Amino acid sequence: GPFDHSKDVELPNFKVGDQYKINKLDLETKYSSPPPKFTQSSLLTKMEKVSIGTKATRADIIKNLVDRKFLRNKPLDITLMGDTITEVLKIYSPQVISVELSRKLETMGDLIQETVKENKTGSNAFTLSDALVRGITLLHEMLDQLMFNQKQIGELIDLNLVSQRRDEAKIGRAHV
Repeated sequence: GPFDHSKDVELPNFKVGDQYKINKLDLETKYSSPPPKFTQSSLLTKMEKVSIGTKATRADIIKNLVDRKFLRNKPLDITLMGDTITEVLKIYSPQVISVELSRKLETMGDLIQETVKENKTGSNAFTLSDALVRGITLLHEMLDQLMFNQKQIGELIDLNLVSQRRDEAKIGRAHV
């Protein structure tokens, strides 16, 4: 490999205050680049990979996020509102934006389909009533958290949006 021919060289015993002659100095400035933005196609692939939605619903999920102004289209990019809501939910109700919640809901849908398809009955059946009870229980827990923290959530959303708009106005004036 590339290190097969290297020789170990013992470094001198450096002490605070010692002075050394510099033979060569190279200054490099490097910046990390952000990950590439999602295209609709790459986001659909990512959603499939992490089991968000079904093949039939994934494109609609993206369309809804764009329609509700949480994402911009071409290239897909999160909006100020989308970023703010995501940050608020991370703090006050992380399960709302978790992949696990999506998986639970998808699994319930699959179980209902399986029950209908295979004409399951009794304790083997997973009915729409079962799904509704589980779904309502999940939603109730999340809504309780959000309601309990609604004042802080509102203040945080307001603070983020006002701050962002102020920054955008400053940037806009600087370019005039």
